[in-house]
Amino acid sequence: MKRKSMGIYEPILEKEIFMKIGYACLTKGVYHTRFKTITLKNASEENLLQIIEHNLDTLDRIIDYNIKMNIKMFRLSSDIIPFGSSPVNEILWEEVFKDKFETISEKINNNNIRISMHPGQYTVLNSPRENVVERAIEDLEYHNRFLYALGRDRTSKIIIHIGGVYGDKKSAIERFEENYKLLSEGIKDRLIIENDDKSYNIGDVLGIATRKDIPVVYDNLHNALNPFDESKDDKYFINLVNKTWQSYDGLQKIHYSQSANGKKSGSHSQTIDLKVFKDFLKDIPHVDIMLEVKDKNLSAIKANNLINPKRDIKALEEEWARYKYNILEHDPNVYREVRNLLKDKA
Repeated sequence: MKRKSMGIYEPILEKEIFMKIGYACLTKGVYHTRFKTITLKNASEENLLQIIEHNLDTLDRIIDYNIKMNIKMFRLSSDIIPFGSSPVNEILWEEVFKDKFETISEKINNNNIRISMHPGQYTVLNSPRENVVERAIEDLEYHNRFLYALGRDRTSKIIIHIGGVYGDKKSAIERFEENYKLLSEGIKDRLIIENDDKSYNIGDVLGIATRKDIPVVYDNLHNALNPFDESKDDKYFINLVNKTWQSYDGLQKIHYSQSANGKKSGSHSQTIDLKVFKDFLKDIPHVDIMLEVKDKNLSAIKANNLINPKRDIKALEEEWARYKYNILEHDPNVYREVRNLLKDKA
């Protein structure tokens, strides 16, 4: 049975659907794009208002940067609103900063940028502890509230993992499915579930998705580390996962990352290896791709240049020239790695 749209916004129709490649939360080497945080003891209304204003201005600058660099996909940080899901913050921030939200929303709309959010590891819907589940639902409500304040339709997704196993995977899955019923329709419209690298493989997640009618986001590195069927490749699972997506969910999106050499299992690479990524793209259908790479926007620019028919490296070289000394000052190793990568024009 198909899900019916219960959200306030219907999807924005596009005349032309094309692959979008984006990055998550933070920019590397871009001035004035650092979000601020605050401790609980300092979370007065005055301080919260100042930090929210700063963070929304920062988000505005990041969106401007993405527009300039033609990056059409971006995952928002969950921390833009400090204590967003906590009673510590009772500010009606979507009303106080309505004009700012509308400004950012207009830029996103006009430039056809796809937005998503990914709550952190403590948002666990299948916990056996009732208070943890309650906090998880509150956190999901915050994320939905933020996306609603930005005027996003249901193609702007909220991604979560299934959670813990707690010694009994079958019961943990049943608990997830029961607690899913507690979610508002607004959250259900946005929610997508992801396979992880330790507990819930893509087979587990597809089983839940089929029973509860939830779209799945496939993570290639997680599947490599926690495989369901090693005889099947990425293309097979991406096509299988595609069946969980409906037209009102937008184009199917996946997470893509490469393993860091010499690091612990599951660590993301410092930057994207374009040759490996190019081979990956040959075998998969048309999807939107969220890169999970440590150099963030730099890899996104590089990957977008790869899929550009003109294959123009000029944009990446200009970006590197603009910020290379700032990167050198903060991390010489990253500087050397990016400089070496730029020598490879392929």
